[in-house]
Amino acid sequence: MTEDNKFDLKVISFAEVKKPSYRETRGADRGYLEFGEKNDYPGYLLQVYNDAPTHGAIINGKSKYIFGKGFKETNDPRLNAFISNANSAESLNEVARKFIMDLLVFGGAYLQVIWSRLGGYVSEIYHTDYNSIRTNKSNTQFWYKETWNRGDVGYSSKPTLIPAFDPEHPYGRQMLYVKLYRPGLKGYALPDYIAGLTMAEAEIEVSNGVWENAQSGFSPSKHIFFGDQPGDEKVKATIEKKVKEKFTGSKGQKFILSFGRDAKDKPVIEDLGQSDLSKEDFTAVTDLVTSKIFIAHSVVSGVLFGVATPGSL
Repeated sequence: MTEDNKFDLKVISFAEVKKPSYRETRGADRGYLEFGEKNDYPGYLLQVYNDAPTHGAIINGKSKYIFGKGFKETNDPRLNAFISNANSAESLNEVARKFIMDLLVFGGAYLQVIWSRLGGYVSEIYHTDYNSIRTNKSNTQFWYKETWNRGDVGYSSKPTLIPAFDPEHPYGRQMLYVKLYRPGLKGYALPDYIAGLTMAEAEIEVSNGVWENAQSGFSPSKHIFFGDQPGDEKVKATIEKKVKEKFTGSKGQKFILSFGRDAKDKPVIEDLGQSDLSKEDFTAVTDLVTSKIFIAHSVVSGVLFGVATPGSL
């Protein structure tokens, strides 16, 4: 700092938010396609579903409407037995619920089909977690592994290769892949709400903003000015630390701290103005985000999904 400067200025900045990409790239073994920059795009979609309340409520509602009352008993005893026991642990209805949910969250779903050893008919069907499968460009081969996220337990394990479902060759274990068509993609699918994904993320951030304001005893966008500037940098650091501990929440540092040279001046707190997201009332932003999420999901009325619309019965 030069002698011409009257005070030091410290600005606490925020990290830049980068949205994950859904690109497809060839895997290390030149077999399967990696999905996303870190091969973890399905995990990202799942996280947004879990964290965005309106977005998640719509997907849950769609799932219930599509499933309806499920599979009903028929006059065929063998078919009834299969409905009751699609595999050793689940009924066909339980498998169908998981299949529908994956189709809505990811835009695709996987089923492992087990052919009878006697040949000619399917003996078992298992739902397979969408996040555990990677495929090649033509969807003729599938690689199964519990996790594809680097650093997770089990990542270093070798994936199991499973061929595609083929009624012309009814034997062994095969993978049936059902997906929504998306121009520009080869092996994988994307959900129909993909254009509204940014708004679903915005809903999460608005919720975080409300929570942070509740946690913090100090409003954001403030300037704290100390007229008596300490000469020791360690003293400045101590003051800054104490202000953070006293006035900021656990997720944000929302102030500007500066020191002057005139000992006569007392600390002054100036209001720099609030953005829409820093106010206690988030109604306008919430309404905008909600309406865009509705559009992305082709929802006409939020009441159908447990989301009340202002002014309606």
